[in-house]
Amino acid sequence: MKAHLQGFYEEELDVPLALFNGNIFDDDKVISTLETLKQEAANITHKIEEMDIIMKKVEQVTAEYLPLAQACSSIFFILKQLNLVKHFYQFLLWFFLDIFNCISYHNPNLKNVSNHHCQCKILNDLQAY
Repeated sequence: MKAHLQGFYEEELDVPLALFNGNIFDDDKVISTLETLKQEAANITHKIEEMDIIMKKVEQVTAEYLPLAQACSSIFFILKQLNLVKHFYQFLLWFFLDIFNCISYHNPNLKNVSNHHCQCKILNDLQAY
């Protein structure tokens, strides 16, 4: 993304510079273009820094839920493969989702917990059983 923006601004600046003859600091259009580019570059740098902070938060929350996601994935695929043991054991996604909803929404351990960090810890601790 930075390279794309850099290329765009180089093109934006190359046109006035290519058409200019004489002292570059005497042309108000070139100075104005440079000031505009400097302001836009500062804005873009600030937005990139904000995006980096947001991405770190997203990665942190994702990492918190990763053990739960891996456990759910394992349980789901075990349920899907049980029909190989006996054809009576055929479970669909809705069956797994009912189990997950019961564990996550009707769990008495989560009744008064509103913080997602605490909820995730409680759900991850269920794996120990």
